[in-house]
Amino acid sequence: MRTDLNDSLWQQAGRYKVTLPNSPPIADCFCLALAVQENAELVTGDHSDFDDIAKLAIAKIRFVR
Repeated sequence: MRTDLNDSLWQQAGRYKVTLPNSPPIADCFCLALAVQENAELVTGDHSDFDDIAKLAIAKIRFVR
């Protein structure tokens, strides 16, 4: 569990929610914002929400299936 969710992370997740294609679920926006903040790879099996986002190259996204 993370305890360091700062205001900028919340704000970035909100921006992703309203600006990304197909308005992904807010949980996915938080995952993306955290991956960007931590310069980490986002690992997912959720092609339906992340295929279009991966094309934008906001963060490195790896699909596991």
